[in-house]
Amino acid sequence: STLRCTPMVLLGMFQLILMFFFNFLTASPQVSLKSPLLVIGQINILECHAHDFYPNTISLEWIKDNKSLPYQGTPLLSENSNGTFNAVSRYNYTPVTGDEGMSFCCLVNHEALDKSATEIHLQPCSK
Repeated sequence: STLRCTPMVLLGMFQLILMFFFNFLTASPQVSLKSPLLVIGQINILECHAHDFYPNTISLEWIKDNKSLPYQGTPLLSENSNGTFNAVSRYNYTPVTGDEGMSFCCLVNHEALDKSATEIHLQPCSK
């Protein structure tokens, strides 16, 4: 006897294979900062960008001297034409004189990263 598959059965099998494949597919975010310079006494808009990651679940968190900065919004997500995603986190911050020498960073957590997180650091400076 010969096994015959209707187009619907073939389509269903193809969809299952794709779902199985994409469950294991990940892409690590490429992380960058728009302006890595903080000026003391001025409002600074901190921007942390994560590009070309998959799947779309990601967290971006601003940290000052190993402590989370308050009142952080949810990162803005956008989808690329290739199915990967971008995210941006913006945070308004005015450094004070006591912030000199403190560490500021954008902490990124995503399942495709080798470590639990990627950090990019900023250093405040005087005018």
